[in-house]
Amino acid sequence: MTTKTESSLPTSIILVYKQWAKQIDRYKNMMTNLAYILEPVGIRVAMYDAFENFADEEMWKFPKFWSEPFLYILKDDINSRSPTLIADANPEPLDDHDATSEDDEVGHKWKDLPFTQSAILKSLKKLVPEVEHAWLTVKEKVQERRRIVAKEAEEARIKKEEEDKKAQEEAEKLDEYLTTIEKVDVSEEGEEGGAFKQTLEKGRDGETPSIGSQVYVHYTGKLLNGQVFDSSRERDEVFQFKLGTQSVIKCWDRAFRYMSAGEKAVLTCTPSYAYGETGSPPKIPPNATLRFEVELISFDGPEILRDEL
Repeated sequence: MTTKTESSLPTSIILVYKQWAKQIDRYKNMMTNLAYILEPVGIRVAMYDAFENFADEEMWKFPKFWSEPFLYILKDDINSRSPTLIADANPEPLDDHDATSEDDEVGHKWKDLPFTQSAILKSLKKLVPEVEHAWLTVKEKVQERRRIVAKEAEEARIKKEEEDKKAQEEAEKLDEYLTTIEKVDVSEEGEEGGAFKQTLEKGRDGETPSIGSQVYVHYTGKLLNGQVFDSSRERDEVFQFKLGTQSVIKCWDRAFRYMSAGEKAVLTCTPSYAYGETGSPPKIPPNATLRFEVELISFDGPEILRDEL
């Protein structure tokens, strides 16, 4: 009867993170790459959200305050289930942590654990015999993965160019069509030119919502080049808000007062009636004039405030 050695047991690397990490997408992409590279070696790659799930601070030896991810190696050994830290994305040294014997053995300290793919693979080579033995294969998988990522990036670039071109063409067609439709200035008095409404399809009756009404709308928001930055239609989710309470951009608070249920319109919102000098990163740039294709589905009457009774 033979007994498995520790090095022959399954090994995992685990990304422990919180949702608000500054470059969380980068770290997740790196883990996807590592999963591909390490698959022939039999190393499992996992991610664990320490905010949404319980994380034993004693087991993981977290510092008191942390926000950026850690990467651990965990060997499935009944005699030793303690994770070993192999990468740390936190910028400050973790002074309250004493280096483990594993850290000392590979020359690591918490303040010197770069969170890069190259550094992680080199650490695994030192810690996991299977990685060292298959190092040439690992290097080949690295190059293979780079080619795949480059191909995917090129395909994404071409797709975006095609989508941008199509959006621009549609925007130009809409611009031409809108020249034939009456443009109503719905800006506040003395602020003319801030917000405009052009009706595409009239509503069911002439009744319009008043300040305090709960309105239910569908919308597609676009930059002037036709690029869509948000759409309730794509989410298949009706958007609702209380009119005149500054819970939406000023353009909306003004324009929907002049719409009836069932009406479809295009709203053109200058920066002062939209997101101003700051924009709304990452999709809406500073000083952007926005265009919304909207539909007022329905609205409820305004609530009667207690002090009006």
